[in-house]
Amino acid sequence: MAKSDPGGLVGQLLKLSFSRGLSLVISLGTTPVVSRIFLPQDFGLYQMLVAAASWATSFGSLGYFQALPLARDRRQARALLGLCLLLTLGLTLVMLPPAVLAPGWLAGLVGGAELSAWVLFIPLLFVAGSLASLVESALTYQKSLGPLAAMNLTTTGATRGLTIALGLWGGSGVGYLLWGNLLGALAGILLGGVSLWPLLKNAQPPALPSPSELGQAARDHRQFPLVQLWNWVLAATSMSLPVLLLGNYFPPEMVGFFVFARNLAGLPKQIVSTSVGQAFYGHGAEEYQRTGGMGQSLGRSLGFLVRTTVFGMVFTGLLAEPVFTLAFGANWRTAGAMAQVLAPWFLLEILAGPLTLVPLILRRPQITLAYNVAKIVARGGAALLGGWLGQPLLAVGLIALAGILVDLHQCLISLRLGGVGGRRVARDMVRELALSLALLAPAGGLYWLGGWTWPALAAAGLAGGVWLLLLRRRLGQDDDASPTPA
Repeated sequence: MAKSDPGGLVGQLLKLSFSRGLSLVISLGTTPVVSRIFLPQDFGLYQMLVAAASWATSFGSLGYFQALPLARDRRQARALLGLCLLLTLGLTLVMLPPAVLAPGWLAGLVGGAELSAWVLFIPLLFVAGSLASLVESALTYQKSLGPLAAMNLTTTGATRGLTIALGLWGGSGVGYLLWGNLLGALAGILLGGVSLWPLLKNAQPPALPSPSELGQAARDHRQFPLVQLWNWVLAATSMSLPVLLLGNYFPPEMVGFFVFARNLAGLPKQIVSTSVGQAFYGHGAEEYQRTGGMGQSLGRSLGFLVRTTVFGMVFTGLLAEPVFTLAFGANWRTAGAMAQVLAPWFLLEILAGPLTLVPLILRRPQITLAYNVAKIVARGGAALLGGWLGQPLLAVGLIALAGILVDLHQCLISLRLGGVGGRRVARDMVRELALSLALLAPAGGLYWLGGWTWPALAAAGLAGGVWLLLLRRRLGQDDDASPTPA
């Protein structure tokens, strides 16, 4: 571990990343079972519903949940928590009537008449997603990253366990995917909610905020519904739009391949990058309030990200196709090829985890708003062009290229705003890429030049072992090895 670790940031990063690493083991270990129980079209239909629910979830509590780590004291944090719960309840009541009274119309709006039997899950998934985001933000405010890690691990374990159990009991079908994921998310929310007791206990101030406190909290953080809310909406739209557009040009199984590839190739982002972003948000906001800058917290966070994620993305880019084929069955070879195409884009998406929070800490969310508009235009245009050309793999490549161009510019601007030298980050990235390519070159050569699958995977496993041995030493380097403030 680093010699100096202000506020235990690196320790908390390791704790969160370790828990999400266990989640990764659970996800990868159970995915071969899930992929053999459910069909590609099940995943495609499921993802269309999730995309619609994710877009709706971006309106959850009108974005106020993100203000919790910025609360000036416990009283205001409680007020924000109460405000978010009331807003989530109100928005749920707005969403229920069309799902209950006009399922056919809503299904046609989302993706097709075959979804009409399942559109009631959109408001249910909305509630689960909104509550999960709120609990995570409240735990971040408390710096209760141990309970947050347990919450994430419980969600993954319960989701996969329930999904497999339901699938084995009833067979394939999108309904079992929906119930398994919904109930698993609720299990994680319940565990995380119990850990919020330190925020609610004691008689002073009262656990239930007064209407005046609710109003004051809403006014103090009005930039969230005015600007940051639309960042969430646009970000959710930019992720959901390619799925919905591809669903209109290609059959459901192609959407299933894309979603499957995106989810697995994006696991390092979900596990490490999300963990780093959650830890950095609390520490970076505190550093900014104390010193007017956040370079130390951001630099250490980015150093941790680069060291722990580049190898995995290089592995995905080289060997996802044979891994998918062997682990999940020959039906998923196309998904493996898509994962390889997506790997360079997701490498930048990983770095963007903490970087996208920099404008939020600076109270300049309009910067992120502009980039989210650019992402919608770029990804939507790429999906339309790929659909028009009629080549699914080409469409995925165009979506990845559009994402790379926008994310690269956003990362460079956020580095400058955060006070971290971009050249130092670039040098660290190049070194990690060179190390990863050197370790994985024999495996890549065995597969792509010799056509030997098992020897290639054995060589990749050996390379992974060497990388893990080196990782501990590199994480233990002192602060001079991490990106430093400019």
